[in-house]
Amino acid sequence: MRYWIPARNFISTILIAPILVPEVVLAVALLLFLNALSINKSFLLLLMGHVIFTLPFVILVVQARLVSIRRDYEEAALSLGASPIETFFRVTLPLLAPAVFAGMLFPFTISFDDITGTLFWKPGGVETVPTHIFAMLHNSISPEINALGTVMIFFTVGLPLLGLDLARRLAMQRGK
Repeated sequence: MRYWIPARNFISTILIAPILVPEVVLAVALLLFLNALSINKSFLLLLMGHVIFTLPFVILVVQARLVSIRRDYEEAALSLGASPIETFFRVTLPLLAPAVFAGMLFPFTISFDDITGTLFWKPGGVETVPTHIFAMLHNSISPEINALGTVMIFFTVGLPLLGLDLARRLAMQRGK
């Protein structure tokens, strides 16, 4: 790592832990924790649950890219008179851009088709696409369900593939 941070391994473990915990356990734990604090189900709870569940994926992707960026680039900018903040925005962040973009796509696709946590966290009257499809399945399988399923497949498979293509194009442009 570039900088020494006290309890770095502990912090990393805490941030990555939601991947290791089954989603049902995480959903129930968050719901019970917030009920103990007398916080009712709300859109904010739904959003918090999805952030907690998807944050480790963002951290892993961005951290992997950050480790691969050579410190020489930042040191060169600093030696040429750039401030640390200017170095971050003009050197480090552009090199991190594909990972940040992937870090936005992963949580979206994971969260978009998530039903387990959503069923625990959503308040009454709030419907997401997966919970709507799930509710429609109680009656019968209809063409609407097939159409919604097709759209979900497009989003959960197509968007990451488009993102991968865009990241490769960005990397090729930077390589020129």
